[in-house]
Amino acid sequence: MDADFSASVRLLCSILSKRGEKLKESEIEQLTLWARKKGKLNKPSLLFSATEWKEVGNLVWEATIAGGKDGKITHDLGVVWQKVTHTLQVVTAEKKAALAAIEALEGAEQANPENPSLPSQKPARVAKFFGIGNHPIRSLSAPISPTPQDVLDQVTQAEDLSPRPPRQTENKPEVPWPPKSVGVETGGDSGGAEGGDGQS
Repeated sequence: MDADFSASVRLLCSILSKRGEKLKESEIEQLTLWARKKGKLNKPSLLFSATEWKEVGNLVWEATIAGGKDGKITHDLGVVWQKVTHTLQVVTAEKKAALAAIEALEGAEQANPENPSLPSQKPARVAKFFGIGNHPIRSLSAPISPTPQDVLDQVTQAEDLSPRPPRQTENKPEVPWPPKSVGVETGGDSGGAEGGDGQS
């Protein structure tokens, strides 16, 4: 296996291990070599293509059904193929979700520009995160990224994640109520049903 394919296999193995799949590099390498003999995974970049792996899965299935020497090999490779395919589908779905979220954030930013007096400036392609009271969280922004992991890294590296304290708009002191009070002032009249002067 040449250096480009070896590097791609190591990267794929790393992605799988970060997703919790326990596969040896040799298992992925064996499946990759088998698929290359069958005319698939001819380029290193195809190791990260879910559609290419689906075609490899069809070949694995056909060889397993046919049996023989190739069937015994593919029986064990089927488990490896399943883990690789599942992980690539999850990563692809997460990437699509992250892109959709970024587009939504970008669209909201363009609909409500911060400074409309400067139409010649292009808005920055940065996603802003908002905290309590719909205030942007200071120093917490993420460049538009194709992976959710980049956004998570940006969030964990932010220095100040606490929201700003709310500003008081009026300097009116709050008047405390006396103990056992429910907030109703009482006058001389009891306001009871006795009528008149409150005596019975």
